[in-house]
Amino acid sequence: HPALMRATIESIGVGNVIYVNDSFFIWGGKTPGVWSKVDDRLIRHQIQFNYHKMIDDNYTKSPIDSVLDLTKTEIFKDKHVFNTHTKIINTINGELHHINWEWVLHPQVRVNYCVTQIPGAFDPYAKAPRFRQFLAEIFKGYPDAEDKAMIILEMMGYSLLSTCCFEKFIMLIGSGANGKSVLLGVV
Repeated sequence: HPALMRATIESIGVGNVIYVNDSFFIWGGKTPGVWSKVDDRLIRHQIQFNYHKMIDDNYTKSPIDSVLDLTKTEIFKDKHVFNTHTKIINTINGELHHINWEWVLHPQVRVNYCVTQIPGAFDPYAKAPRFRQFLAEIFKGYPDAEDKAMIILEMMGYSLLSTCCFEKFIMLIGSGANGKSVLLGVV
C-alpha cells in the first residue's frame, strides 16, 4: 500500500496535493494557478487507476480506503493557511505584486496557496476610457473631482485583495441616480 500511495501522489504531482481541514486540495486542478478543493472521489479514482496499473483489476473497497487513508496522512498539513501573501492579486495570466508603487505581473506560484482568482487577465496597457468618463461625469462640478475618482479607484483595487489590513471602508452617499449602483455593478 505505501508504494501505491506514493504512486498516487506522484501521478498528481508531488507538492501539488495537500490534505487540510478534512479536505483534499489540488494545485492547478480545476483552475490553473489556484488551489482547488476536490472531492475524495477524485483521489479514489487516481488510486484505483494506479491499483489497476500496478497490481490488477481485482480490487475491493478495503485496499482503496487503506491507500486513501495513507495518502491523507502523508500529505496532511496541520494548521495550514491559504492565501499566505495577502497583498497579491491572482489573475488568469499570473500574480500581481505591488512593488515600488507599481503592479508587476509574476508567474503563479503554488507556495502562495491562492484559492481565489480574478476571472480576467492583467493587461498593463489596458485603458478604460468609458469608465474614466463615468467617473468624470459623476464628480462633475466638484473641485476635488480627481481626488474622489482616485479614491474610487483605490477602493476598487482594495476590494481585489484578500486582506483588509488597511482597515478602510467606503460609503457611497448621495441622492438617487448619481452612479452609486452603476459603480457597485462594475465592482
